[in-house]
Amino acid sequence: MILLHRCRRVEAARFKQYERYGEEITNGRVPIDVLLAKSPLTKGQQQLLQHWATINDWSNRVQTKIIRLARTIADLTEAEHITDEALWKAMAFRRIKEGRQERNMKGWC
Repeated sequence: MILLHRCRRVEAARFKQYERYGEEITNGRVPIDVLLAKSPLTKGQQQLLQHWATINDWSNRVQTKIIRLARTIADLTEAEHITDEALWKAMAFRRIKEGRQERNMKGWC
């Protein structure tokens, strides 16, 4: 039952992306300028992302991935815009990923 609910949420999110972009393309593949035109970050969200990018030394590529993930998280929760919560979650996932990579690299030394 839980799996069926998740599948429906994913289907709904993909349909929402199809409607947003007018073609069968996901947030992960759409050009970033199109994604930002359709789902712009608020001024506060831009400042938050820039702050964390500076602290964590995130490249533009990493920031783009975070924005894409935040848009997808917002779609899964049926939010019309990228929410602050979605952005926070996307940044948290990135920090978790970096922590795992750092631990794995220590094992090689």
